[in-house]
Amino acid sequence: MSWMTLVSAVVGALIATVSTAIPVDADVHVGRPVEIWGWAWAHEPVTRVDVSVDGGQRWTSAEVTSRTGHAWQRFTLTWTPSSVGEHILACRATTNTGATQPSTPRRNRTHQRVVFVTQEKTSPA
Repeated sequence: MSWMTLVSAVVGALIATVSTAIPVDADVHVGRPVEIWGWAWAHEPVTRVDVSVDGGQRWTSAEVTSRTGHAWQRFTLTWTPSSVGEHILACRATTNTGATQPSTPRRNRTHQRVVFVTQEKTSPA
């Protein structure tokens, strides 16, 4: 399984970090699972992190670890790309009182990262 990291930004007092760290030479292939993971933080517990692989058109809930003190909370989502081409990954966090990262241009807005999915090359037999 490949991996990629999404880390988010700040929602008022909510900081959920969404930046994607994928090794420059990483290959993301159609039909091969990729683990998307990252960290979310807010002044209050983060209860939900949603991940999008299509620029925010559709969102899927990631698994979020429980809060310990004021520590960052890890989130994970396994994604299996179904098509070749450019995919815009994004994530957004929501707190237990419903504060959600904005998509509008603010310092804490959801962050996006472009990933290129290719067809896996097969070796000639």
